[in-house]
Amino acid sequence: MKSLRNFDFRSFWGSYQVWVIFIVLIGCYSIISPEFFTPRNLTNIMTQNSMLVVVALAQLLAVISGGIDLSVATILALTGVMTAKLVTGGMPVWLAILAVIGIGALAGSINGILVSRFKFAPFIATLATMVMVKGMTFVQSGGHVIYVTDDTFTFLGRGSVLGIPVMIWVMLVVILLVWFILSKTIVGRRLYAVGGNPEAARLAGINVPRYLFFVYVCSGALCGLAGAFMAFRLGAGSPTIGSEWELDSIAAVVVGGASLMGGIGTPLNAMLGALIIGFIRNILNLMGVATYPQLIVKGLIIIFSVLSQGLGSGLQMFNKKTGGGKEKNIVSGEKDQN
Repeated sequence: MKSLRNFDFRSFWGSYQVWVIFIVLIGCYSIISPEFFTPRNLTNIMTQNSMLVVVALAQLLAVISGGIDLSVATILALTGVMTAKLVTGGMPVWLAILAVIGIGALAGSINGILVSRFKFAPFIATLATMVMVKGMTFVQSGGHVIYVTDDTFTFLGRGSVLGIPVMIWVMLVVILLVWFILSKTIVGRRLYAVGGNPEAARLAGINVPRYLFFVYVCSGALCGLAGAFMAFRLGAGSPTIGSEWELDSIAAVVVGGASLMGGIGTPLNAMLGALIIGFIRNILNLMGVATYPQLIVKGLIIIFSVLSQGLGSGLQMFNKKTGGGKEKNIVSGEKDQN
């Protein structure tokens, strides 16, 4: 009983809310669809949402840095169209993948330059890039879907290696890569510092503009990779592919516990957040909910996630001030006597 009295629900919810939501959704999904836990169905769900996870990881990098990237969906659409266009033009598929990753990084560098050098607010910079890239997508595609008939193209989108779809392998590799950068390298530690307190990071000798530029280039490159594999999955490049994914990716990282103020977020939680958004979309589709009402649900999810983060942080702060009696001053190291 004593351990139950000492249980801090606010701290638990702040740390594990994404896991709780994930488990609840799996329970709901299994009730709606009795075949949910079959290997085939689980594989299909992971494959369908694998590139959303990659785009969510791209968004996570921007959010950790204290920014946001509204251009992720349009970069994905542009690179999907360019993948199909390059392959139909005779370029080998593997070279086309490298080319569109470069195109994505180039688009991301526009965001990086505007944010790091010209001090644009990330929202404005990425909004401008989103509009420009969307226009370029329709110019390159002529507003039409570009179909591709190529064995390698089809294999990468629908084939399997060791019984696991290629797209899931790609997702896992990207998760491990982003996790390694954020958790095991000085680049990751400095990126969290930049997002948490850019002025303190600057005073500590960190080149803040360089890391902001790096973040948006990486975000664009990941979207380029996702665009290529979405084209492989569909067997075509479509100018409308990934529509609304800028909203889905933001919802994914917020549901995953990342702070829109910057400095907080993990790749694993972002992946779970993306899968939650994918599960909710699939559940709504099974229930026959139309596309536009689904947008309302996604907006409510973002509001709920941000409110739950703010409530948890506020209550934890209140707990520290009222429950501990004395609070340690972070700057001086002395205890507050008030």
